[in-house]
Order: sequence, then structure tokens, then C-alpha cells
Amino acid sequence: MQNGTESSGEASTGAEVIAPIYPLAPEYGWREGLDMVQRVYLELVRERGGENIVIVGDSAGGGLVLALAQALREAKLPAPAVIVLFSPWLDLGVSAPDQPALARRDPVLTIEFLRASGLMWAKDVATNDPRVSPLFGEHAGLPPTIVFTGTWDILNSDAKRLAAVAGDVTLREYPNMMHVWPVLPIPEGRRALDEAAAFINQHTIAR
Repeated sequence: MQNGTESSGEASTGAEVIAPIYPLAPEYGWREGLDMVQRVYLELVRERGGENIVIVGDSAGGGLVLALAQALREAKLPAPAVIVLFSPWLDLGVSAPDQPALARRDPVLTIEFLRASGLMWAKDVATNDPRVSPLFGEHAGLPPTIVFTGTWDILNSDAKRLAAVAGDVTLREYPNMMHVWPVLPIPEGRRALDEAAAFINQHTIAR
């Protein structure tokens, strides 16, 4: 996929949405992907300030968002105001003991597919390296974060493990919802998006 950005408006928050189209596996790996989104983010920081930026990601993009936030903190670069994660993939190795049971009711993902895809993204590092599996990174000092997860998703485990080890994380667990259900035109999808917008407004309007 060609590198670039797409932008649009979002009525619920009054924010402009900018979507970096980052390099994908198998042609590229985490180094190229993280480098690209960090360059886009820092350009926005120069234009608008980190306190006016929210970073959002779903699935593998959710893992990339958390890895970006951790990299920014390590480099002492400006942090975003808020992080929003939908069904994030935070452990490329799919290593949690509860995930085989989750896999039996997941209608979308399989453990085998995730592990194979994880190896393509990780390239030259282990799949439990925090740079590709940010669940295993340091979570102190990150912005307020909201995480949405469904109970019919293998990655439900990632979201719950993050909430258990991270500080400023709000977990929203939806019963019987599949991977990245907020993109679907269903009441639960709209409710999740409304919750995300309310969380963003709560942490940005006062600024």
C-alpha cells in the first residue's frame, strides 16, 4: 500500500481525522511502520501541539499506536492527549493461556493466522519484544487510554492484560462482540464510538 495520509471530519468530537497509510507486512515490518507513523505524528505536533492530538488504532493498528506512545515517551517527545484502542493486538505471539478457549468462539481470527502474521511484522526481533508487542513494554507515564474489546475475540485477552498492568487505562468490554465490531452498522458499534468520543471530549475540551 502506498504511503500517505487520508483526512476527514468527525462530528462527535469536532476533530479532523488524519489516517496515515503506513507500510504493511510482508513487504515491510515494524521498523518502517513505526518510523512512518512517528514522522506523521511529529509533523502534526509541530503544527498543532501534542496536547491537541488523539491517536487511535484498531487491531494491528492498535498495537502500533501503543508502541508509538511508548517510543515517544522513551525519546522524551511530546505525548498525545488521549489514546483510543479498538480490539488492539498487543502480543504478536498470542501467548496467553486463555486464548485457545477464546479462539473457539472467535468468528474472525485464528491463533495460527495471528502468529504467522506476527512473524511477518516482527521480522528481525522476537514476537515478545516490546517494540512489536507493546503489552510487554513499560506503561508508566502514558496518556489516558480507553480500550474496547469484545468477548468473542481472541484479542480480548490482550485488552484485559493491558488493563491489568497499565495505570491510566479504561477498559470497555462488550459481551458477544467480535473483533473490531465498532466498524459495523450495529447498535453496539455506535455505542462504542459514542463512548470513545465522550472519552476524547472529556480529556481534551478542558484544555
